Amino acid sequence: MMGWICPVCGSGVAPQLTIHCASTQAPTEPQDGSVEHVVALSSKARTSTKNRFQYNDIDFNKFWDLYPRRVGKEAAARTWQRLIVAGVEPQTLIDGARDYAAQVTREGTEQQYVKYPQGWLNDGRFLDAIQLPPSVGETDPAYTVGTPEYEARMVAEGVW
Repeated sequence: MMGWICPVCGSGVAPQLTIHCASTQAPTEPQDGSVEHVVALSSKARTSTKNRFQYNDIDFNKFWDLYPRRVGKEAAARTWQRLIVAGVEPQTLIDGARDYAAQVTREGTEQQYVKYPQGWLNDGRFLDAIQLPPSVGETDPAYTVGTPEYEARMVAEGVW
């Protein structure tokens, strides 16, 4: 198996390491068989996984905190960035996540049926208008017990 070759000196390097030559000039011929420049690890060769999953986008972090199912953060962050670049306002995504979380809570949806954040973003679910039921005590007569509108609503919904 062939390794990586330094473009400056032509020396071979082990294939499992991504390294580059730190020298900016072609080396001179060594007199004693040693190489006069140093082969150093590139910054991409050894990345710390400690910082890999930290996201500095404040809006994405707000979205993530609100979303009812927190799995696939890295994939969701990539989709988030793609949508932001495409011109979607971060607040639209945050508000959509808030509404979706309220719907999941209100309906008592089991976690296994809550959409993954990446899929939710990809499907444009943040654009869905979630119809919230009127709160108790609304002035709408269809929700006031004893009114003809209430009875008509109960019949229409199949409760009676």
